Amino acid sequence: MKKMLFILVSMLCLLLSAGCGSDKQAAQAPAADKVLRVATSPASPPFELYLKEQNKFTGFDIDLINDVAKKNGL
Repeated sequence: MKKMLFILVSMLCLLLSAGCGSDKQAAQAPAADKVLRVATSPASPPFELYLKEQNKFTGFDIDLINDVAKKNGL
């Protein structure tokens, strides 16, 4: 019984320690390569609105997303 419990605890520790690795490639990526992807539906003004004359989206949600991206250097 003790042997089975020891094996089970050992396997659990092994699995937990395997998740503690680091991804060096992701850490070395420059900020210019990072992209913040979001989805929104411009069908509910004033939160989102598509301006045909200026060919761009505007509204509260768009401004909020742009500010979050700017603050995070994206």
